Amino acid sequence: MSIPGPVAWCLLGLFLLLAVAVVIRLGHHEQAASTSAVRQSDVAEFLLLLAMAASVSPVGAPIPRAGWQTVLLLVTSWFAVAATRPRSPAGMSRLTELHHVVSAVAMFYMATVMPHGGSVHGHPAAPLLAVAMATYFGIDGIRSMVVAVRTERRWPNLVVVPRLRRLSRPACRAVMSLGMAYMSAIAL
Repeated sequence: MSIPGPVAWCLLGLFLLLAVAVVIRLGHHEQAASTSAVRQSDVAEFLLLLAMAASVSPVGAPIPRAGWQTVLLLVTSWFAVAATRPRSPAGMSRLTELHHVVSAVAMFYMATVMPHGGSVHGHPAAPLLAVAMATYFGIDGIRSMVVAVRTERRWPNLVVVPRLRRLSRPACRAVMSLGMAYMSAIAL
C-alpha cells in the first residue's frame, strides 16, 4: 500500500522539521552541560528521524537500502550494548535505551522486508509483527503526548524558547512513535 502523496509530503516535512529541532538541541550551548547519554540519545533520534523521512519521501530513496540498514544496525547495536551496561549516575534510563533498540529494529525490519519505490510499502513478511509494531508505537506515541502535556503544564510561565526546549524530547518521541505506528499499520 502506498502513502497518499499529500500525506507523504506532510510526514516528510514533519520528520525533517523534527530533525532540525534535534540538531538545534544538540548544538545549543546548554547541551554542553548534558550527559553523554543524552547526547547519544539525541544523535540516535536524529538518525532515526532521517531514516523515517527517507522512508516516506515521495521523491524516492536518496540513499540505498543497504546504507539505511547499516545506520539502523549501528543504532541497534549501540543501544543494545548500552542497555546491558551497569547504570551510571548520569546515564539515561534503561527503558529509553530499549526504546531506541525497538525503534531501530522495527525500522531495520521495514527497510529489509518491504519493497521501496518512492513511498510504496509492500506487505510485511510477518503481519503479526507489523500489528505488534503498530500497537507498541501507538501506545508509546500516546504516552509520550501525555508526557509532553504534563511537561507543558509544569512550566506554564516560561517564555517560548525554554518551553519549546522542554517539550522537544517528549513531543519528538510522540510524533516519531505515531509515525512508526502509521507506517506499520498501512503496511498491513
